[in-house]
Amino acid sequence: MNCLGGAGAGGSIHIVAPAPVPTFGFVSLDARGGFGQTSLGTNQGGNGLIRISTGDTSCSSCNLPVVFGPPFTPPLQTGTPKLQIVSIGGQGVPAEPTGSYVTPDVTLNTNSPVAIQIASSNLPVNTVVTLRITNEVQADQTISCAPLSGTLANATATCSATYAQLGSMTSIRAVW
Repeated sequence: MNCLGGAGAGGSIHIVAPAPVPTFGFVSLDARGGFGQTSLGTNQGGNGLIRISTGDTSCSSCNLPVVFGPPFTPPLQTGTPKLQIVSIGGQGVPAEPTGSYVTPDVTLNTNSPVAIQIASSNLPVNTVVTLRITNEVQADQTISCAPLSGTLANATATCSATYAQLGSMTSIRAVW
């Protein structure tokens, strides 16, 4: 008795990025099906699908027809934890900060400590948020903020920090 296997089905590749993906000579995107052996000989499974959602309209390293689409941000699932800095020194922080030293999201003009307002949703109340400030001239600062207060759906916390006169990056983290 001869036991033979069929060919595997093609796979799928979906690249999602906010900007065009660089081309690398050693990268190849392949979603073809696998080979199988039957009593009639070797055969190959069906082709898969490659979709590139980056704004690109070409793929020199793709071996199948490609579906191109605009860049997109998939929506968050309901109940996904969210943590964000709302304001620094009384100035609002954009909902989508750029995190750029060249074009800052907030500009401060003080050597004094400033308040950093943090908002969260779907994080447990009393969770301690850690604030980290980095820049090129001072040692990194790691600050534990006041615990989140409010409700699971809408909580806030406040920190206080002194920023260097040159550009700084601020990030936050919560572990529960």
